[in-house]
Amino acid sequence: MTWKLHLDHQLSVYRLVRARHVFRHFHLALRALEIGCGGGTWTPALAARSGFVAAIDLRPDRIVVAQDTVTKWERRNVGFAAASGEMLPFPDNAFDAIVSIDVIEHIPEDQQVICEAARLLRPGGQIVMTTLLQNRPSYLRKVIFPDHLREYQPEGYIRLFEHAGLEIVEVFSFYRLWSTLAREIEMLIAPALRVPVLGTGLRGLLSLLARLDWALPIGRPGGIGVVARKPKPMTAAQS
Repeated sequence: MTWKLHLDHQLSVYRLVRARHVFRHFHLALRALEIGCGGGTWTPALAARSGFVAAIDLRPDRIVVAQDTVTKWERRNVGFAAASGEMLPFPDNAFDAIVSIDVIEHIPEDQQVICEAARLLRPGGQIVMTTLLQNRPSYLRKVIFPDHLREYQPEGYIRLFEHAGLEIVEVFSFYRLWSTLAREIEMLIAPALRVPVLGTGLRGLLSLLARLDWALPIGRPGGIGVVARKPKPMTAAQS
């Protein structure tokens, strides 16, 4: 792992606002699944906390990028596959943990993705899944994602997990006032962030601004995460 990779992760507002929640619930897992690995933003960190990670993405070109990312981080316990989140090529009860970061809004059949995750989790296993909210606030210029098929209201998002038979463990939020400002500024000054030295300094300042959410969590959230568990079968004594 190079110092630049580590620095990029530390200064990423996108990663910062989600990571503290995701990894608080992603305990050491023997086998983990990442749905929608993209270019491998989260894959190396998941691999560091797992015996093995199966990382899937619909686009083979993105898997090539993710493989390169994992190699740079020197992670050797990751396997990749091109697959749809609505039809995952794994047997029932195959994974201890599943993670999917801001992917479900891109998938046509969102309920089917959650049902597939429920099928693949072992009893007692957990899924952590995040997305953006439809009515997220904006303070400078709203960051728009034209490739999103939908965005969510909290109640509707939570129901997807309940309808799949999963137990809600926790609902968390992110992108409050300070990190939303940091993200919007980041997009507004994107060309300056690519300038060596100057860009690193600016990203450091934006990272510090985003961290204020932890000390001063004010403002409506712009993102939601759900932690859900697959129920264990009832024993004879419980029934």
